[in-house]
Amino acid sequence: MLRLFALTWFLLLILSACGQDLHFKISYDKTDGLSEGAPVVLDDQTIGKVTGVRQTKSGGHLVEVSIPRESSSSVTTESSFILADDPDHPQQKRIEVVLGETGGKPIAEGTQVRGTYPNPIGGFFQFGELLKEIGGALGELRTQVEHFRQDFQKLPDSPESKQLQEEWRKLTDEIAKTQNEAGYAMKKEILPKLEKEMENLRNRLKEMEKAEPKKSKDIQT
Repeated sequence: MLRLFALTWFLLLILSACGQDLHFKISYDKTDGLSEGAPVVLDDQTIGKVTGVRQTKSGGHLVEVSIPRESSSSVTTESSFILADDPDHPQQKRIEVVLGETGGKPIAEGTQVRGTYPNPIGGFFQFGELLKEIGGALGELRTQVEHFRQDFQKLPDSPESKQLQEEWRKLTDEIAKTQNEAGYAMKKEILPKLEKEMENLRNRLKEMEKAEPKKSKDIQT
């Protein structure tokens, strides 16, 4: 009877563990206002949330994260956890998960991983307030800006990517310079020009992404 009770308890424990969310910690030097409840996103889809933020004795920060079990396989030891601006909530932060190229092993319960920050090009994408002020006509442009920021983070460190980033910096500088333009001029003159330049950069970005696998294959052979 005792053995049957022990076996039943053990099976219940296993079933209970299978239904639990995944909890782990991400360490950052600074959190820049990240707060409890902030989303954890993958490809702009929310897959979890921040459940706590606390400062360590060394002055750093530990961010506690919860991922539902059905989404936990999306995060691995090779994933990057980028502390970034939340485009849907200005002045707030979110954690963006970027999958590693090699896959990696699933993150275990209670694991502590190291978080990262957007690369320097991310500083050129602080236009949430500007685009919000311009109005709904630039909603699509705002979405494209966010997608570009995420795509640039995945680029390898190469002369080609640096050149592309420099051209993007010039384009965003132009956006900043036009923030005081009249709404009509923005919609009828400047917006079409920006969209055209964005399309050009998007095509070059795709070509660069296609070229990287081919370059790697040539090196291996």
